[in-house]
Amino acid sequence: MSDLRLIDHADWPAVHAVQTLAYPDFLHEPLSVLRDKQRLGPHSCWCARVDGRVQAYLLAHPWAGEDLPCWGQDGQPLSGKADQLFLHDLAIAPAAQGRGIAGRLLAAAEGQARAAGLSRLTLIAVQGAAGYWARHGFAPLALASPLPAAYGREACAMARPLLPA
Repeated sequence: MSDLRLIDHADWPAVHAVQTLAYPDFLHEPLSVLRDKQRLGPHSCWCARVDGRVQAYLLAHPWAGEDLPCWGQDGQPLSGKADQLFLHDLAIAPAAQGRGIAGRLLAAAEGQARAAGLSRLTLIAVQGAAGYWARHGFAPLALASPLPAAYGREACAMARPLLPA
């Protein structure tokens, strides 16, 4: 079983280590970028501990409008009234996969988004993960401009509306 909680200062080195295990080098972001997501969403960045060690995380933050946040940048401002929770990054260390942690992290995000009165969850699926997200109710999202090449060839913007509870 895993312990799910908001990320605190001491968790960041382990969060960064999970990122390096979960993604190829071209998708690694500096620790400053990861930490900046918590600046935007202090109540929507979680980690999961398994046997006392951080083994997974979800970084999410409120966002506004149709232009999704840029990858690999910190200091991005929230312009306008938030209408969505952007799921920036969900990563699970290989040793912790298959334990239902992703579902628990996603449920936490949905609960936070509903509590904040947001209308949808958005994300950019990478590494061919669009099928995974589609199984969780996400559908491709039409964007006015193409996604930056830094996301990889298979990247897909996706959204899931949050229906009233």
